[in-house]
Amino acid sequence: MTNNQLATTSNEMNQFLIGLCQKRLSGSSVLSVNEVAEIRASLLFVLGKSSTGRTVAEKFTSGKENILAQLHFVKEKYDLLVKQYDSFEITTIEQTIQSFQQYFSAYNIDFSAHRTDGIAIDYWLALPVDDQSILGIDFVEEYLLAFQQEQQFLQNLPKELILELLQVYQEKLKFDYRLDVNNIFQVVFNQFIVKRMLHPHSKLNSLLLTPVEVAFIFANRKTFFMEEKTFQNFIGCEPYYWKNLQHLQVILESAPNYQYLATFFLTTKESSQLLQLKLRPEMNQSSYLRMVNDFKRDENLDILLDVVASPYDVLNLLHDYILTGENLEIFIGQLALPLFSSLLLVVIQEENQAITSVADFQKINTEAILGELLQRRLKNSTTIELQEIDYILKQYRLTDADFS
Repeated sequence: MTNNQLATTSNEMNQFLIGLCQKRLSGSSVLSVNEVAEIRASLLFVLGKSSTGRTVAEKFTSGKENILAQLHFVKEKYDLLVKQYDSFEITTIEQTIQSFQQYFSAYNIDFSAHRTDGIAIDYWLALPVDDQSILGIDFVEEYLLAFQQEQQFLQNLPKELILELLQVYQEKLKFDYRLDVNNIFQVVFNQFIVKRMLHPHSKLNSLLLTPVEVAFIFANRKTFFMEEKTFQNFIGCEPYYWKNLQHLQVILESAPNYQYLATFFLTTKESSQLLQLKLRPEMNQSSYLRMVNDFKRDENLDILLDVVASPYDVLNLLHDYILTGENLEIFIGQLALPLFSSLLLVVIQEENQAITSVADFQKINTEAILGELLQRRLKNSTTIELQEIDYILKQYRLTDADFS
């Protein structure tokens, strides 16, 4: 573009700007320098949205048409969001989302197209929208889209799990979460990701982490995250979730100590006192005989694994020689972790030794076949399983009723 063309364009812009300012006066005799600067910024924003036209006036008309179409589209999305979103009774969420209605009602495309007047952002997104570089309807669309993505994630989880987290969050920070919360999605997202990574195939009954789980995360913080395809099962391909995942990864990898992560995550309370555990009683005789007969007929270990729920049933199967040799070893190896841990507590009680850790149990000399199989199962357990068992051995003791 030549100097003459630049001068012509500049003059045309100035003349159009003067026309807008005169239109804006509407009875006033003067506009402040700041008001003129705002009208100019609005004009540039509209021109930047144009798709056709050669003159400033033509481009302004084109830009307005495109903005109004975008405004209509975003307003429809907003109206749907208002009907569907869950504030969890958090005041800042409700006030922020309600304030967008004022923006749509008072939007002035001629003089303040670049502004977001009426919107009060009291609730910050996990990944805030930059309001210095993203303006006007673009900011509104970006914010509402990100908020909708956060809501979609939250609403795909059982609400009771989220409310449990919020209650612990409130107790931890000592204020009502309904009045002030940084970003509920980020709190839930972080907890969900690490909990799901620890238990990829289990139903999650809580998003709170145990102290053992936090210790495991810290010990493996450099390699905790697996291949990307693993996370696609949890969060899909949505870029917003992946950016939050990367942020969490940085936090984990840079954690200086265990206490840092214990503070960062929401955890269950760890008692300094031993907890009394009452085990499930053995099944009645008729149920036991029915189970044994079914097993003898089909010789399928799943029949036993699906029914046995008490360590005393396991002992009965052993004492009655229902399970021996390889079958017994496979059975012990496939017991669910809670049942295996309770069986371990029973055997420890029978050993009558001071055993409060996996390491203690591995050191004992036992000639009993069950003791050897338990030690073998422990040897083949994963690190997180060993830490959970260790936690149980340190925290729990059987009630008197279990060894009377």
